[in-house]
Amino acid sequence: MIEGNLRHLPLSEVFQIIVTGQKSGVLSLKQNQKRSRIFFEMGRVQYAYCVPGLHLAEILVRTELLSSFEVQKLYEALEDKHSNLASYANEQGLITEDSLKLVLKTYITETLTFLLSWRSGNFFFTEKSALTTQTPPEYTFEAMSLLMEVIRRHDEWGRGLAEPKSIYQQVGNPTTHTLPEGSWDILGLIDGRRSSSSIAAELDMPEEDVYRILYVLAEEGILSKHPFLANEPLILVVSKNIFYQRLIRFMLRRIAVQPWLEDDYAKALETAAQDRPKVIIVEKQDESTWDFVKELRQIPGFSQIPILMLDHENESVGILKRWNRPKVIKILKPFQEIALQQLVSQFVGRASV
Repeated sequence: MIEGNLRHLPLSEVFQIIVTGQKSGVLSLKQNQKRSRIFFEMGRVQYAYCVPGLHLAEILVRTELLSSFEVQKLYEALEDKHSNLASYANEQGLITEDSLKLVLKTYITETLTFLLSWRSGNFFFTEKSALTTQTPPEYTFEAMSLLMEVIRRHDEWGRGLAEPKSIYQQVGNPTTHTLPEGSWDILGLIDGRRSSSSIAAELDMPEEDVYRILYVLAEEGILSKHPFLANEPLILVVSKNIFYQRLIRFMLRRIAVQPWLEDDYAKALETAAQDRPKVIIVEKQDESTWDFVKELRQIPGFSQIPILMLDHENESVGILKRWNRPKVIKILKPFQEIALQQLVSQFVGRASV
């Protein structure tokens, strides 16, 4: 067993020890409330995930292989909520084998990119673990090529990134420059009004790649940064489910609002009272969710704030119970992305998307 702290042994070096020894097993990492696992088979990477962090559903929607509605239906059909959503989509005939491999590689690479930024946190590697049954054993990826790509990204991003709330407009001629890959897709979304974050949400690339390209285009004089940052209303998203947290975050970023994720009711109440969100989205778990909404309504000024509650079905409850419940707008799962976006846009005073 290999164990230690990333403060003394960086993840890149731990990675290389496992790869050089062609080891099979699970590397577990923990930093504060974040936890991650990287699965290895004979020194090759099978899978990696981090909670909280990127979810496979985001990659499936971002690459336009599935709609947000379809990934919700898939997720709800999963008996084991920790199973691999992309592999399940392939089993159901919704994505091809080649698409599955690409999605998994993209997800693993972006997860490792996030983990490589950790400068502290405990880790331990076990050569045998029951958790390996959660991984897709039929696919493995060359570990060192993944690591080199992750290191390249960190080096590139370290040279400068646009701020997520920055707004750009085109002022120069891009045809006279050698542009980074993906630049034309980004330039097609520049309108002098959209934030960098909302543009990134529309593209099939990591957010930081978009911010890096925007930074480079501005350095080259092709883009000019607006003197003011985008005014993006705060939307509080309260869910104990990482799948719905990340999927809703993805949807909301596309309409240029700022989603704030909370999975704890007490912390969510503090955030609501302090930061005064324009809209609150709550995923119903059980009856305690109604108690949480009641507490929200008791915050001064929150008696009329729009609260959208995600639920599986309309309940058949008595008149008295229904009468005593606080006012919410029900959204039944699975729901259409455009429906949620239109509601939020309406409540923050914008035209429908």
